[in-house]
Amino acid sequence: MMLYCLFQGVIGILRDNYRFMQINIEQINLNAQRSFKAYEYDFASQDQTFHAHDEFELAAVIGSGGLLYCGAETTLFSSGDVFLFGRRLPHRFIRQPGESTARVIQFRMDAFGEGFFGLPENLRVRSLLDRSAQGLAFPSASIQAAGRLAAVIQADTSRRLPELLLLLAELSDSTGRGEALTLAPGGTVFRSRGVDEERLSRLQDFIESEYAGEISLDGAAEVLALTRTSFCRYVKRVTGRTFTELVNDYRLTSAAMMLRDLDAGTSVAAVSGEAGFGSLSHFNALFKDRFGQTPSEYREEAAAGEVNK
Repeated sequence: MMLYCLFQGVIGILRDNYRFMQINIEQINLNAQRSFKAYEYDFASQDQTFHAHDEFELAAVIGSGGLLYCGAETTLFSSGDVFLFGRRLPHRFIRQPGESTARVIQFRMDAFGEGFFGLPENLRVRSLLDRSAQGLAFPSASIQAAGRLAAVIQADTSRRLPELLLLLAELSDSTGRGEALTLAPGGTVFRSRGVDEERLSRLQDFIESEYAGEISLDGAAEVLALTRTSFCRYVKRVTGRTFTELVNDYRLTSAAMMLRDLDAGTSVAAVSGEAGFGSLSHFNALFKDRFGQTPSEYREEAAAGEVNK
């Protein structure tokens, strides 16, 4: 119980007592005078909502790591990681305490002109944009794209488009080398605005509040006002994953945060239990499959400052 309370305190700081409630649909102001938006701001002074928009988004947080929600998935992020979110893919960064700066670029498919990404020379970048429907992460350890992102923001007006194209080309090369990580394998979480967004928010609320205990499939179905069978079909349709996979993903992310942030004297078994896993061997197997290393190895690398995700 003490470990659980301590971890909930860490999560509480990260979320600042925020509840999803509803996906915020942002309207990005682009016009004839501005084909894309590039800016940075003091991330420590602003809370980010769970939001989506019709534009692609490149984003990085400098100076702090934390928790990232992308579609129905959760993952950890580190300072300097760069993310590419496809159109209408909901996302939210929740930073750890400390000074941090967010760098953001938002653009449409026609930012370079109608049909530009259909040109033969740009097919690799077009493929990158198509893949961003699932959300892509570029770890700072494998590519220094955060600096290129800053160059776009700081460039003179006439240099911004070329700098953005260079950044996209660099990210497409990184993807070709197998360095990009897929965030939401199910793709775009909702296919139409309204019902899917609201249901997704309620589902995430339910998982967030119940993951540490005996989470109930029937209870989740009731929250969405669906029968058990309809609920299972619905979750698979809009996320590409089963309800159990979504819950385990959240539990594994929570366990990784505990291993990274809590005292080294806390046993892996205790972390497993507090994250909602009833079997230590099952937890170890799932954790290694998700992070590519055992919980103990992950903790050792985190203590040495080598863990990126």
